[in-house]
Amino acid sequence: MLELDPNNVEAYNNMGLIHDKLSQYSLALQNYRLVLELDPKNAEAYNNMGLIYSRQHQYQQAIINFFHSIELDPNNAIVYYNRGNVYKELGQYRHALENYDRAIALDSSFSSVELFHSRGLSNDFLGRYRQAIEDYNKVLGLKPTDVPAYFKRGTVYQSLGTNQDPMVNYGNALKDYDKVITLDPNYLAVYARKEAVVGLLVEEYYLIGVSHLDGLEYNHAIGAFNRVIELTAIDARAYVKMGVAYQGLIDHVQAIASYDKAISLDQDYALAFKNRGVSLEAIGQAEEAASDYRRACALDIALCN
Repeated sequence: MLELDPNNVEAYNNMGLIHDKLSQYSLALQNYRLVLELDPKNAEAYNNMGLIYSRQHQYQQAIINFFHSIELDPNNAIVYYNRGNVYKELGQYRHALENYDRAIALDSSFSSVELFHSRGLSNDFLGRYRQAIEDYNKVLGLKPTDVPAYFKRGTVYQSLGTNQDPMVNYGNALKDYDKVITLDPNYLAVYARKEAVVGLLVEEYYLIGVSHLDGLEYNHAIGAFNRVIELTAIDARAYVKMGVAYQGLIDHVQAIASYDKAISLDQDYALAFKNRGVSLEAIGQAEEAASDYRRACALDIALCN
């Protein structure tokens, strides 16, 4: 076609696209430059060149070409999206958001998993956690099995939990991490994140339980300590505190069961022996109580009285 018509802009553009798909970027750029020699106002060629420079990590050149494309065609949503991606790669997240928002404003139907992933990431880096969550919600509305969206939304909830509503946000993070594991058990990054958020939730529920215990709200305390145990069955502290709560309710049988569990987890837990001794003595098992008192004293002289 070019031999018959060496000024065929469409042919040069198509050749550029072919070379681009073959990762022959230099040849693709040559063809797009020929397009611009023949048609200096060809916005598509500038956009295509911007994409190539972006793939080559020549981000400033990419921005220049996207800028020219927008100058020539200011209503093309895809070019704003492409420029937003370059700003995101440069860590200029506010500029990225401006471009993503402009793309959506120009074309309300311009919604894709990739767009909302990119905007969610930008919002996250800017500390705009609620907006990031909304973006990942939109991803999942378009693709309900998108594993990275669940994972990233979980990390945002986790970050949000350090500032506000920790129980709710850490809980939401845990739900998202569990969903990731259900969808893709080989998504290895999720396991460390889940372990961290479980640890945070454990501490939150433990402190709530202690607060209820201090306020003599024994049933509420037991509920909080049970939540700790649901999250991690190896927290001896929670079993001891729950035993104290049962003692407050004069339920020594349940108290003893709680101390038994604490001691099974930590055989040197002096306070567990001392407190179990109190409950054993209360139900008339004096010999067993005396044995626990001696064990507590041997472990911690401060408990010898």
